[in-house]
Amino acid sequence: MIYDEIAMNNGVIFQHTVNILNNQMKFGLANMSLANGIMNGSLDAALVVPIAVNGAFACELFMKSMLPKNTRGHKLDGLFDLLESNIQEEIKNLTVERMKKDSSEYSDANFQADLIHNSNVFAEWRYFHEGNTHSVGFQFILFFMTSIYDVVNKERKKCEIE
Repeated sequence: MIYDEIAMNNGVIFQHTVNILNNQMKFGLANMSLANGIMNGSLDAALVVPIAVNGAFACELFMKSMLPKNTRGHKLDGLFDLLESNIQEEIKNLTVERMKKDSSEYSDANFQADLIHNSNVFAEWRYFHEGNTHSVGFQFILFFMTSIYDVVNKERKKCEIE
């Protein structure tokens, strides 16, 4: 069930931003070179920070779209726990399936650990310049975001039919 169409649509905007930044970062990394003592492409390689922040925010917005309006908080694990159990299971299964393509050993336990580890990426990484030392599971955030989007989209289509 979609409770907040605006949150969902805003999530799509941030997801789109992540996709553009991620493509630019990959391009920059692929084309890094040292010319005239300046590392070309290094600024594009630093896009990991806005990708992590925007990706985590997209995850938050997508989950909030399936929760009662005015649900507060940024912690992904807390928001995930508020979702209906069948929605949680679907998101988890899609994320695990995607993560297994990078690491065949990836499991439900890894998903839970990654969700907890990356729970506060939005709040921690948006102020990374203040000395944040908490790592981000970059691939997890990207796959989690895509999985939530797929479930949100499916839920939205169900609402259109009803």
